[in-house]
Amino acid sequence: MPRFPFAPSLAAAFVLVPLTLTGCADSSPYDEESVEATEGTAPLPDGAVNRSLDPGDAGTVSGPDTASSAELDGDATPEAGAMNAEPVSATPVSYEEFRTLIDEADGPVLVDCWADWCQPCREAFPHTVALAEKHADDGLTVISLAFNTEEEQAAVNEFLTEVGAGALTNVRTDDGGDSEPWEALGVSALPTLIVFDAEGNEAARIIGGGPDAEAELDAAVADSLEG
Repeated sequence: MPRFPFAPSLAAAFVLVPLTLTGCADSSPYDEESVEATEGTAPLPDGAVNRSLDPGDAGTVSGPDTASSAELDGDATPEAGAMNAEPVSATPVSYEEFRTLIDEADGPVLVDCWADWCQPCREAFPHTVALAEKHADDGLTVISLAFNTEEEQAAVNEFLTEVGAGALTNVRTDDGGDSEPWEALGVSALPTLIVFDAEGNEAARIIGGGPDAEAELDAAVADSLEG
């Protein structure tokens, strides 16, 4: 049985999940776009994958071409230097443990919600790594949250190692993110990048990848550090 309910089309498959963690000021320039994308009142941005699709059927709404099945399964030949990279692994966490990571962080937090089987996530992830390195001394905590199951742990670890994600706090949903507690995060498409302020309130949510999403994310991170 597939991990996600089979959906005949992207429009029909889109899950309406209420955004319950918003706590940013009413003046935030990101609120309206975030809520619309999360609640399904706006179309999915370019380069986003609908989480309600089974991983075997997942594809981009538009944007980057889908990779081969070997790449999505984590079986592609590692990039140059990856064989000698420092091993990186993702720790399984419950939703409550994930929230604790945010609440106990000393400063703003950037969370990259991704999955090993999501090609747009893999293409967007290096920018998250670059942000972590750029703001290593600025008080920014960067968490990579893989929406993968225990059976996919090896593929998740391999990818994290290949991209050099050792500077991030790497965790994995304890059940693939399908249980009721994880619904509180409101992640219905991947990649989803969420910026929390120093008080643990959601300040920005960017869905999808590409240059526009990267620029929006950069601005949101900069705002959180200035605040």
